[in-house]
Amino acid sequence: MSRPRLLRDTALYAISSMATKLIGALLLPLITRLISPAQYGLIDLLALCGQFGLEMIVLGTDYVIALYYHDEQTDQGQLIGTIMLGRVIFGALVLSIGVIFSQQLARWLATPTAQRGLLIALIGLPFSATVNSWLMILRQAGRALLLVSITVSKVLATALLTVGLLLWLPDPLSAYFLAILLVDGSVAVGLSLAFRSWIRWPDRALTWLILRKGIAFFPRSVYFILMTLIARQILLHWGSLAEVGLYGAANKISYGIWIGITAFSQAWLAYSMAIAKQPDAPQIYARYLERYVVSIGTLVVGLALLAPEALALLTTSAYLPAAPLVGWQALSLMAVGALVIVTTGLNLNKETLIVGRVTVVMGVVNVGLAILLVPWLGGLGVALAAALDQGLVVIVLYHIAQRYHRLPFRGWRISLWLGQIVLAVGVASWLPSNVSWRLLGLKLLILSAYGVGLWISGGLNALQLRAQLQRIWQRRIPETGV
Repeated sequence: MSRPRLLRDTALYAISSMATKLIGALLLPLITRLISPAQYGLIDLLALCGQFGLEMIVLGTDYVIALYYHDEQTDQGQLIGTIMLGRVIFGALVLSIGVIFSQQLARWLATPTAQRGLLIALIGLPFSATVNSWLMILRQAGRALLLVSITVSKVLATALLTVGLLLWLPDPLSAYFLAILLVDGSVAVGLSLAFRSWIRWPDRALTWLILRKGIAFFPRSVYFILMTLIARQILLHWGSLAEVGLYGAANKISYGIWIGITAFSQAWLAYSMAIAKQPDAPQIYARYLERYVVSIGTLVVGLALLAPEALALLTTSAYLPAAPLVGWQALSLMAVGALVIVTTGLNLNKETLIVGRVTVVMGVVNVGLAILLVPWLGGLGVALAAALDQGLVVIVLYHIAQRYHRLPFRGWRISLWLGQIVLAVGVASWLPSNVSWRLLGLKLLILSAYGVGLWISGGLNALQLRAQLQRIWQRRIPETGV
């Protein structure tokens, strides 16, 4: 796989990831003008519960589609039929369990309307799971144009219908999840009818194979959702729904970076394994880690400094207190993306179970840090706990991976750049959350100082900007005739 292939795959994954995650970003400037931070916090909590329920329906089997769709010994029609039957059976099971415990959940949230909104969300889960599976199947079938068209249309329809229902219905929670139910239900039924010729009756042996393989992916799929839910619960216990809403808004602001990180991470795994036998592969791994730290770290710093301005542009003044959280959340996301690179040695040695074990153990550390910091710092404590936890995971797995397969990472130089990034994020979170020209000038000075620090420490050289510009210019010369 060539480097242009890596860039192409990154772009494709970015479009797919952006389309599925764009609903939250699209709705943020609209929904925050219609509801309070407390109402947004309630929606955020129930949306996370819905994601957990979605994973209970899927049970990791979406990964199995990618593994077996092109397998010569697997009948594609039976594979699709088995997946769709599973969505119906496990969807009904999760819906039944949710209905039984919906009253307890509403009591936990201390909101009478939560039960009605939860029931609407539960009804929509099987449809959402079916849509996600069809999109995965279309990706494997190479129907890229159709995939992008459906996803973009779904996002726009959900955003517009959500705003319309929020203006029409008195209960924001019911309006939010009703929009998702109507759109996902329509898309699920439409795709199932349009591609019904692809579906064949499931095979018993294939059914057990899919379940066995899918459940192996389930812990990894549900882990981050579960940790996020626990963090929200801690924040709700020592804080309020309004603080949960501010945390959710800060999370949406950091999604811009997360989309790029997710796309890069998915493409990097395939690329790194493809070039493993090349003589210069270790040097390529090392250079990419340096470029990742400097480029993504610079974006994190810029986002942390300009978080109040972003919140003022996309939300209302009620959400400005979320600004100090944005940088730390973006930093934790950056650490998650770095894991894919620092664990390259483990991937080369097929020792991937270690990653899961360390992640689970450090998840307990994350909960402990949140319990310690939230009573003191509120939502900022949750963001700090996540950043510290993910940073520790990267450090631990970096050293373990180096023992299995030593790669020429320049740890001391990367540590120096990370120190500058963390310092800049810390300063950004300390600044006032209001927006003014004087503060904006100060932030530009801080950003300039950060850039000078990178230049002195060789961070800008890691990006090889001069070589990139020269390459672009050389390609341009034959076209312009210069």
